Amino acid sequence: MWVEEVFNDLQDERKQAGVSPLERRESIDGAATTYAERVAALEQAERSTGAPAIEGWLKASGVKRHHLAAFHVDAGLGSSDWRDTFYRSWAGHPTSWQNVTNPQFDAVGFGTASGADDWVVFVAILVDEVKIPTDPRVLERRAMEEVNAIRVEHELRPLKHHERLAMLARYYSGQLATYRHFSHTGIDGTKPDERATSYGIEFRAFAENLAASEGHDDPLPIAIEDWMKSPAHRKNILSRKYSHAAVGVAVSDDGRTVFTQLFLLPR
Repeated sequence: MWVEEVFNDLQDERKQAGVSPLERRESIDGAATTYAERVAALEQAERSTGAPAIEGWLKASGVKRHHLAAFHVDAGLGSSDWRDTFYRSWAGHPTSWQNVTNPQFDAVGFGTASGADDWVVFVAILVDEVKIPTDPRVLERRAMEEVNAIRVEHELRPLKHHERLAMLARYYSGQLATYRHFSHTGIDGTKPDERATSYGIEFRAFAENLAASEGHDDPLPIAIEDWMKSPAHRKNILSRKYSHAAVGVAVSDDGRTVFTQLFLLPR
């Protein structure tokens, strides 16, 4: 299909510019197709290449968060070579065309639709998408490894993983992510030590660190940096009195990643 040829043309342009190739994504295709159909349904005089609300179209198609997005919309009638028509038309718009070789973009989607008057609408959307973590457990393991590495650098013993703590940490991160709440006091008014007791965790010493970030492909370095910059959180990480710890991670539907880190000296 000619759309594939346009896609290959873009890849060639990026290769010549020395930037990484674009990934064609079905979700972005969906957003572009939906918008193309909307434009095609308009009367010819009403069709416009004015800026659509890209964020809404992307979110509705499953692209929940992105750093950057750009689009190109074109329409034509009676062409014998749509690939050449739309490729040349796009290349003739310098402001829009420069997005093709922008190294910030890593994904693209295309959509086409035909109007009742046989006009063909072509839509391309380029996106720098936020990679929402799909496996919070990986982040949990990495967080424990990073914290223990910091402790070793400070000549402290690594903390041992405590699975019951991890269950509590995941529960609380889930609560914070779901309700977009961020406090050591839960939405039900509970304090960290009260939550530990409710989970059957007996302790001589107990502490909690929290972190949250959004808009980052890898949220862990941000969380670690925030903890180490905060005197209270840093004190917990470098304390000699704790022997066990766990990290629980939850990711909200819109990509906000919440970390709960718990420290324990068992009774």
